[in-house]
Amino acid sequence: GQGLVCGSFVAVAQELISINSSTMCVAITNNAVSINEKENVLHPYQSTIWGLIRSVAREHPELVMQVIDIEDQKNNKISDTIIDAISLIHEENQIAIRSNELLVPRLTTCLRPQGKGLSIDNRKSYLISGGYGSIGMFMCKWLIKSGINEIAILGRYRSTSERIEFERSIDPDGK
Repeated sequence: GQGLVCGSFVAVAQELISINSSTMCVAITNNAVSINEKENVLHPYQSTIWGLIRSVAREHPELVMQVIDIEDQKNNKISDTIIDAISLIHEENQIAIRSNELLVPRLTTCLRPQGKGLSIDNRKSYLISGGYGSIGMFMCKWLIKSGINEIAILGRYRSTSERIEFERSIDPDGK
């Protein structure tokens, strides 16, 4: 299960870090990630290893780590394809293998669907989580300017005096 997968990887990573090892670490998962919106993740508990490797690689760039996801099917040539993937360990640290093809994540430009935008209804109440942060305070002021009368603000990082000052700025009468 997930505890075994994550616990085992964490133990290996901690050992590699403690001994300043230059050993390459490769984790192979089985349908733990999807390569498109049509593909199902068959073993989601293995997906956490992808996140762990990303975190460890970011915190310890001296470690050479790679994660490879393979298809959940019989494939006679998969070992050759895995070797091809491992040979790219210094260039690509995340690879999915589908139909013996190596796939790597890339950001792409996508068009944002055109719509009406956010519709605001002044008969409704709105909740702003993180309401005392910069974005939350901006959103609160924007909602007020848009005619909203009922706003619940959740937040925890502003001091009492800053919170009171902000609340007075948006509601001078204290309602």
